[in-house]
Amino acid sequence: MFKQFMLVLLVLTLLLGSGLLAVAHSDHGHDHDHEEHHQLSARIFAVNFAQNNLVYIDAPDNHVEGVVKLEPFTDVIVNDAGRFIVAVDQTTNRAQIYSTGVFWQAHGDHFDLVANAPVGYWDFVIGNRPRFLSSNDDLVAVVNDRDYSVSVIRPESGVIVTVQAGGHGHPLLTGDYLAVADRHYDLLDIYNIKELTRVAALRIPKDPRGIVASGDLLWLATSAGLEEVDLQHLTHSTLAIDWDTVPRHLIVHPKSLWV
Repeated sequence: MFKQFMLVLLVLTLLLGSGLLAVAHSDHGHDHDHEEHHQLSARIFAVNFAQNNLVYIDAPDNHVEGVVKLEPFTDVIVNDAGRFIVAVDQTTNRAQIYSTGVFWQAHGDHFDLVANAPVGYWDFVIGNRPRFLSSNDDLVAVVNDRDYSVSVIRPESGVIVTVQAGGHGHPLLTGDYLAVADRHYDLLDIYNIKELTRVAALRIPKDPRGIVASGDLLWLATSAGLEEVDLQHLTHSTLAIDWDTVPRHLIVHPKSLWV
């Protein structure tokens, strides 16, 4: 069946026995009541843009568990905690939010990763032409390409807050900050995510693309090279690199994000 359409695979692979992950996920009960759950090591979502659905397969069984039907969408992301799927559509300006159905359950001295069927939570209209996405454990940020805004969505509650930003840009949620690299005005807008107030608008070289962060440091690929930003002190410097094409992706370890 997988030859019938082009796929983007979203894989939720969570290691059992992780105390930090268990604490972060075990107190959420929304997914527990919908059907009998089963134990798994990973859930794979096959994203079918042509048919507007998500086919989900659970390991180690490795067979199709079900299909989630969506309205038309043009992009999709799973939040960093692995609990919610957010799909957006550039034509209708809508955002659809589903639970992944995956959660941690306490069993005495350990936690098991179990899963139910995904459940729809919210379906609403956000800004004009939602295009670029970023997420952390609690939030999803969506840059709306035509009205110069960013919709910050809290999937669990459905709360949306909109902040004005630059034009065509890539967002990054990291720690206490939301950064938006604006390719129209060559600015890096930085917001305090708790207060959703802009704390800086840094002038950067042209054509910002790939963006990643680790701790209080952020890196941004531009036409001039690699921009390093200190988020705590709001200072930045340029490492000159003469690359043929500005990289669209950066990877940093231990924290790795793609845009």
